[in-house]
Amino acid sequence: MQTLLWLFAVVLICFPSIGGAAYPERVINMIVAYSPGGGTDIVARGLAPYLKKHLGAGARIVVVNRAGAGGEIGFTAIATAPADGAAIGY
Repeated sequence: MQTLLWLFAVVLICFPSIGGAAYPERVINMIVAYSPGGGTDIVARGLAPYLKKHLGAGARIVVVNRAGAGGEIGFTAIATAPADGAAIGY
């Protein structure tokens, strides 16, 4: 078991790209299910800088408003977004 752990450590040291890229490596979309300028939008835009600071590593967050149908359009966009960590629903 110890030999296996040493081998794994050597591989990660020799090939650091195998360990994966730092998160986030691309823009994160914060999908807001309501119109721009409303209370939900204002809070989401106020929260974005704190998320950037917490995530670090040059994180970029873009607030995307998907208004309409009482929030259903935005909630559908959140539900159908790829599960790759590049979308946050608000």
